[in-house]
Amino acid sequence: MSDEWISARNYETIEDLPFTDDQKKLALVWMAGVLFDKLGVERLGLDGHSKSYDPLSFSPDGRVHTYVFDLHDGGRHHSFTGYADLERRIIQEMAEKIEDHLRDRP
Repeated sequence: MSDEWISARNYETIEDLPFTDDQKKLALVWMAGVLFDKLGVERLGLDGHSKSYDPLSFSPDGRVHTYVFDLHDGGRHHSFTGYADLERRIIQEMAEKIEDHLRDRP
């Protein structure tokens, strides 16, 4: 166990984490799945049918693929400028889904 404090204050974006590229990709895949399943499907009632199995995938061509998020550029295949950009876009889209849900509540 490290003697250093581990705190979220040290890591504002995924780029700040002491992870390899593959670990950052895995963290983003995990984050996308948790946000969609735990917030989107379970709390907001979004349709998870045939979507939850593939919340986010990284391809060898440098793009991501998702049935869950449109990342504000439509379609299933998305370019991104960095892991922090992708993180921000996923969180922004999920926040918009929450705002829409709250606005549409009776």
